[in-house]
Amino acid sequence: MLFAGSGGPKDEVEARRLLGLAAAQGHADAQNRLADMFYTGHSGPEDEVEARRLYGLAAAQGDADAQCRLANMFYEGHGGPKDEVEARRLYGLAAAQGHADAQYRLADMLNEGHGGPEDEVEARRLYGLAAAQEDDDAQCRLANMFYEGHGGPEDEVEARRLYGLAAAQGHADAQCRLANMFYKGRGGPKDEAEARRLLGLAAAQGDADAQCRLANMFYEGHSGPKDEVEARRLYGLAAAQGHAGAQCGLALLLVLGLGGHKDDAEARRLYGLAAAQGDADAQFSLGVVLYEGRGGPKDEVEARRLYGLAAAQGHAEAQCSLAGMLDEGSGGPKDEVEARRLYGLAAAQGRADAQCDLAHMLHEGRGGPKDEAEARRLYGLAAAQGDADAQSYLARMHNVAHGRPKLEAEAQRPRVSKARKGASENATARVEDAAALAAAAARADAAMAALLAEEESEAEKARSKKGKAKAKKKAGAPTEASANASVEHASAEVKAAAVPGAKTKAKAQAEAKAVTSDKAEAKARAAAQAEAEAKAAQAEAEEHARNQAEQEAEASAAKAHAAKEAAAAEEPPDHFICPITHNLMIDPVSAADGHTYERRAIEEWLVGHSTSPMTGAELKIKDLFSNHTVRGLISTWQEAQRCRPAGPAARP
Repeated sequence: MLFAGSGGPKDEVEARRLLGLAAAQGHADAQNRLADMFYTGHSGPEDEVEARRLYGLAAAQGDADAQCRLANMFYEGHGGPKDEVEARRLYGLAAAQGHADAQYRLADMLNEGHGGPEDEVEARRLYGLAAAQEDDDAQCRLANMFYEGHGGPEDEVEARRLYGLAAAQGHADAQCRLANMFYKGRGGPKDEAEARRLLGLAAAQGDADAQCRLANMFYEGHSGPKDEVEARRLYGLAAAQGHAGAQCGLALLLVLGLGGHKDDAEARRLYGLAAAQGDADAQFSLGVVLYEGRGGPKDEVEARRLYGLAAAQGHAEAQCSLAGMLDEGSGGPKDEVEARRLYGLAAAQGRADAQCDLAHMLHEGRGGPKDEAEARRLYGLAAAQGDADAQSYLARMHNVAHGRPKLEAEAQRPRVSKARKGASENATARVEDAAALAAAAARADAAMAALLAEEESEAEKARSKKGKAKAKKKAGAPTEASANASVEHASAEVKAAAVPGAKTKAKAQAEAKAVTSDKAEAKARAAAQAEAEAKAAQAEAEEHARNQAEQEAEASAAKAHAAKEAAAAEEPPDHFICPITHNLMIDPVSAADGHTYERRAIEEWLVGHSTSPMTGAELKIKDLFSNHTVRGLISTWQEAQRCRPAGPAARP
């Protein structure tokens, strides 16, 4: 009551005195409470040794709180020597009494193998017991085990539930981990907005990991507006706590000048702090900064060392960069074998630039045996990712494989000839296409004309028949008497012929209708056939036009190359074949030390020979060192070169 101030004024000094009296009489709870006051220094001097003694007295009486707190002191080495074995034993005693904190701490020791063998299964069980008592630390640790599948089967749904329980109690680490599950959609639906909210709660409690992740979201604009200024502030808070990822993030913003001023020197310092913690990204980035000389002096040697550290951790970009330095001999000795190995590691992780560079080495046989098949495969992988160099080299390899090597005059002559022949054939084809179109149109017109002529003929027959009937009626008209006399006879004839006449008329009408139908069908067929032939002819003409355009383009390219070759042939060569040694030499006209090269070649040839191969003059030993003789031979050779016809140099 005195300690809490219940029922009167608070008096911690008197409370401590009275607890001392009770503790001296072996009162376990008094011993435990008095130990707390000695440990924290309440109402008197702090004394960890006395606190440890008093916790021991209470623990010996089975007080679970005292057992747990004494175990803490043994584990941390407070008030006496550190002893993890004794700490684990004491935690076990308290845990067996259902003490949640002891269960949690013993589970930690079992999970990490402190004070005895590692036992993830038992650790998971103990975390579960403490979590059931709403211990937020235990809930978070148990969620970790479910998420990672330690000590039992993996269960992301249960992990998400447990993180939620701890996060609801304000557990910063649980909030951060739950946010990660919401962000990735693990153990339930994806919800970036909820992830951002949870990271905000954890970041507000000073959780460095949450601050860094929230800064990432602000920088990238995930589930909310992009805010580089806020990202920079949050990176700064986490970086000040030594968070390597945040140090890298802040350094990047400083290099790019995003969210504030640009500062290469500070970025270099921050990359250094993160790299010292073994962060592969920081090691690589610091290597880049040193290689380029940003924020300080350029240092290729240190850059190469840092690339090596990051590469050893499997950092693909560092592997590729280190391979480049080894291939070029930058920052240290050249090593094509190791460069090829590192390109292979980076290429296996899907980096297009590494795939392309490794393909170069395989194609050229550098750093190992030549392997064009593998080079082609790697060029293909890089080209599929849009690497322009790989696409170019793959196209060249394809051309070579199909008989289209690098452009050379000899290789282009057949192509030029073929292009010209194709152009001639295509011109003939265009004439033939025009004739085919005209023929198809003529056939269609002829068919239509035939139908019209047939219809006109039928109409003319009908008009002629009608005219004859009128003339007959006019020429043979009877008188009234004879007409009356023959009425009965005519009537009888009409009656006799009535039925057959009707049948004849019907038949005639049917035949006329059939003829009309046949004419219509014939007309439709002719029109359809004409249209189909016209379309086919047009399609064929278009195809010929496309082919002709391609062949003309090929001919044009060949012509341009031939012109380039001709122009190159007219230029003086920058090298020549020595007429004496047949070695490739530098043209004395274009190289200042050309005479030195040629003199050395002539002097080497003169050893063992007695006559000049060009003049036939006898040579003596002293002539080997005669400048006049050497200059004469060079002059003679140069004169021969001026008279040489244009074209590739040939062996004499």
